[in-house]
Amino acid sequence: MRQPHLLAMGLAAVLLASLGMLWPGDGHNEDRGLPRVADVGIAAAVPDELPEPVLYRVSLPGLQSDKPSPDPPPLKPPSPISAAGLRIWAYGDSTSWFATQEFVRLMGLEGATNVRGVAGTGADEVSRRGVGLTAGSVDIPAYVAAEMAAKDPDVVVLMFGANDAVGGFDQDTFRVSVGALMDQLQRTGRIVLWIGEPAMTRPDLVPQIEAMNALFEEEAAKREWVRFVDAYAVTLGRPLAADGVHPSAASGTLIAAEAIRVLFGN
Repeated sequence: MRQPHLLAMGLAAVLLASLGMLWPGDGHNEDRGLPRVADVGIAAAVPDELPEPVLYRVSLPGLQSDKPSPDPPPLKPPSPISAAGLRIWAYGDSTSWFATQEFVRLMGLEGATNVRGVAGTGADEVSRRGVGLTAGSVDIPAYVAAEMAAKDPDVVVLMFGANDAVGGFDQDTFRVSVGALMDQLQRTGRIVLWIGEPAMTRPDLVPQIEAMNALFEEEAAKREWVRFVDAYAVTLGRPLAADGVHPSAASGTLIAAEAIRVLFGN
């Protein structure tokens, strides 16, 4: 019956010994400004009124606590594993005709849906004449905005630039327009395939197209959701139309195949 009492006494002895080790009563505490055990009481440890807490702002390198955090950069959309169920929207100038039509056809065979809904019709062909980002008969940013809002495609395919290149173009102005359209097309999960212009042979357009394609590739590389399709490389030395500007049906098929390869990350 006396064992609990003895155990309690033993624990008390251990506790006092521990306190003695922490605060030895040899006067050294006073030298260090520390209290002795005898001076420490419960009342001193718990004051009647606790002070108001003081809030501190933490500042770390690269972190501005007084400014809102910037939006995180868009994540790179993953390559789809199949065409089935994809909603695709393709558009461009007259150089895109065979390429985008073949892209739509091949993707459709694998279960994709053409949400633009006018491929292969006369109205679609007419709408492509004279199309340009900074020159042409269609306000592309406004048209794209309306189409994206109404149809919300998963894959957007664009191919134009020849009409902008005719007579020369201001690269700085054109670059701003290209970048703005690429940004306008961004939405989570969407992939934009930006097809460059083919390897034209018309002398006045050759240097313009080469500079334009380089610009397209550079701007696409800045944006995770945009993938550049090098139509120039796949049509170099291949037959074009007699005007040396427009791809033939065979060259258009090559461009479409390259666009599909880029889409699926092969």
